Amino acid sequence: MSEIAALHPVIRTWLFEGPLSSHVSAYVARLRRGRYAPSTVGHCLNGMAHFSHWMVQCSLPAQLLDDGWVDEFMQHHLPRCDCPGEAMRTPKSVHAALTALLEVLRECGVITELPKPTGPIVDELRNYDTSMRDARGLAEGTRRSYLRIIGRLLLSSSQIDQ
Repeated sequence: MSEIAALHPVIRTWLFEGPLSSHVSAYVARLRRGRYAPSTVGHCLNGMAHFSHWMVQCSLPAQLLDDGWVDEFMQHHLPRCDCPGEAMRTPKSVHAALTALLEVLRECGVITELPKPTGPIVDELRNYDTSMRDARGLAEGTRRSYLRIIGRLLLSSSQIDQ
């Protein structure tokens, strides 16, 4: 895990001594499955470490995490952050890192799964995602962008047809 070795020592300490330490391997594996570049994996680990450091300050265990805590961190901690200069502070990058983190924690059963949407549009989007991944080899971030655009189009056209 060269991405971890490249992290600043303070960030590595936050990563491996915080409440998320047991999930670092699963997190890196998820990013690699998503074909993230090594530099992006390093940025995501930095964001995860910063969040973990904040969790320690708040005495927040991993089992209580959800989107609300991510929003709390993003809206209240980041704008006033006085953590050491190595900590990731770019809102877009931190949010992406924490979104992936929540997915890993859900996959590992640490936090509860979100309810899955259902219906014909969702089924069609799922099939299209599979096609983009398997037939075209597109990375997860690219597929997610395409699915968001196409999902909006399908939803808006289904509302017009009604």
